Amino acid sequence: MKCSESGKLKIFTVEHRENISKALKGRKVTWQTYSNPSKLTWKLAEFLDKAGFEIVIPEQKIGQFTVDVLLANEWVAFEADGSYWHSDLPTKRKNWNFNRKSQAERDKILLEEYNLPVVRISEDEINNFI
Repeated sequence: MKCSESGKLKIFTVEHRENISKALKGRKVTWQTYSNPSKLTWKLAEFLDKAGFEIVIPEQKIGQFTVDVLLANEWVAFEADGSYWHSDLPTKRKNWNFNRKSQAERDKILLEEYNLPVVRISEDEINNFI
């Protein structure tokens, strides 16, 4: 991921930021990431980085959505579907936002408006195979 540790946060190097800017040039998106990805998102991002992908961006804002991990050169998004937010019983959670678009609607918008395919990986798959 070409980033360095700074306390608990990971800071992108200057070289990495320049590569991100180049990879996103000409797309309908600017580089905007959040500094507090989940442990599950970091685990997935670090796995993709070690797998050899050059520009791995955790928590990238794309339009009205944020994707967990973006492979900028390949233009593919990954979602780390944690069991708490992606279980089948959202009505049992107090913080559930009923106005959120379904995962399928969200993925369809990302594909149609940004030509960005989304790969979803469950928490169990990440923890058991990565």
